[in-house]
Amino acid sequence: MPFTQELIDKEDYEIVPYYCGLPSTTPYCQAGILYGDNREIPSFRWWDKEAGFLIEFGLGSSFEKVSHKYFQSCKPLIKDGACIAACYPAGAKETFGLAYRTSNGRALFAWGLNPFHYLVWLIHGIFAILRFNRQLLTAEIMRQKIAWKYVYGQILEDIFLHNLTLSTIRRAMRDGFPIIYGGFYAYDETAHAFGPTNKYCQQILHQTDLTIKSIASFARKGIRDYDVVVLSDHGQVETSLFMDKTHNTLGEYVSEWLPTFEVEECPGRVIKTAQNLDGHLIITYSGGLGHLYFKDISWRMKHSEIEKKTPGLIAKIANLEQVEAVITFEDKTSFITTKDVRYEFSQNNFPKAVLNYLSKFAKADEVAKQILKLNSFERSGDMILLGKYSKGKQVNFENQIGGHGSLGGEQMKPFILVKKDWGFAKKQISDATELYSLLKSHRG
Repeated sequence: MPFTQELIDKEDYEIVPYYCGLPSTTPYCQAGILYGDNREIPSFRWWDKEAGFLIEFGLGSSFEKVSHKYFQSCKPLIKDGACIAACYPAGAKETFGLAYRTSNGRALFAWGLNPFHYLVWLIHGIFAILRFNRQLLTAEIMRQKIAWKYVYGQILEDIFLHNLTLSTIRRAMRDGFPIIYGGFYAYDETAHAFGPTNKYCQQILHQTDLTIKSIASFARKGIRDYDVVVLSDHGQVETSLFMDKTHNTLGEYVSEWLPTFEVEECPGRVIKTAQNLDGHLIITYSGGLGHLYFKDISWRMKHSEIEKKTPGLIAKIANLEQVEAVITFEDKTSFITTKDVRYEFSQNNFPKAVLNYLSKFAKADEVAKQILKLNSFERSGDMILLGKYSKGKQVNFENQIGGHGSLGGEQMKPFILVKKDWGFAKKQISDATELYSLLKSHRG
């Protein structure tokens, strides 16, 4: 990324790392960045007990069905600005019809009016397809694993949506919007498909560097002299799949232990082994993070209630080799159940044993606060499940080669690239909501 390096060397920019919080997913982190409030967004997908349906982002996002419950008292960062390819409108005056990985057609129409875009698209598309096929051939020869679910999304992001977002941002700059937020997802999709340190991902980073250069150059020629900020909302880590060793999904284990319950996995399938059912469970996955819900219970269940309804289930899940821990709560106390021990802690009480255990993920007291926050959400699962994290590698519940969403390593440690004299490095940023405060102040 030579242009990004040039910003650091010649324009007094600096990279400021920060903790994004738990879950380390785009919807949670972007809510913190754009609204200063990411409460009750427990993952990339979750079961809303009150509404009675699945909430998830991406293609066919269903968040709009419950969006009226969120951000009501917030002062959004992008008020009167343009918000492009994000999960939320963030108070923008204009989104150009381009929402998170979807479009209502207006941005496509505006993009299509410029014949030069077709030439750029064609040239980039040819190189992208050649580069992509070379990567597939390399993966086949080297016997590298590929997450095929993300391969086609990566191609769509790389060839089309990336360029559409870039041209839409430039259009917003021409129109002189006071603040513009634009999201690019090609690296994220590529890392999910091939792994975050794959050489193909490095090529996507080079493409991103050219995009930053284009935006920075255009920003100096427009109606306004924009400040350019580059940030990531979460990181990525190498993963191993939950099914790698036993070929069973977590849902299949739970169905064996509770044969009179219907078990639904998202993403995944519905497992039903009995005609007369005692209940329905749904497990939602977001990388190395899972939420298990008792669908027939209208409230978030306490630890004691789960034990009474399904004795021993928490311990059985925690004893699986692929599981790091199960998180539950009882009143104001949080429980972390592992294979060997159950830790208890609360807002004002972090026992040394808890901190020693959590230090494997990151700074222990910060991790403890993030767990307490997630475990306080009414929309979190009755059980919060963490995939095993060891030696910088995460067990993922989803089929991904690179992942994020849980605790540990680079997935929790994104960055923001800003000028030194803006003072961002003077702050210890331990949640995306704190980034909102700094950006809001800088905008002011």
